[in-house]
Amino acid sequence: MKPKKDDANNALISDTIIAILGLLLIGTVAWNFYQIRTLTADIETNKIHVCWFTEYLFGSPETNSQDSCAEMREQLRQWWDK
Repeated sequence: MKPKKDDANNALISDTIIAILGLLLIGTVAWNFYQIRTLTADIETNKIHVCWFTEYLFGSPETNSQDSCAEMREQLRQWWDK
């Protein structure tokens, strides 16, 4: 007994939909990974800009610049949360 042509078409359509959804899922995961990497780089760039601007306004710190910048950022967060 031969399978009906409609059954074969329905199977082909469902397989195609599953394949497209799988490709979309893989693409979404790859895009999110890329965006997270980009966001991490933007955060580091913004941190460098804040440290530079702080040194420009208040002068060079007595200790390591990165430590002073991290401490200043923590103080700003505490001040902002008041």
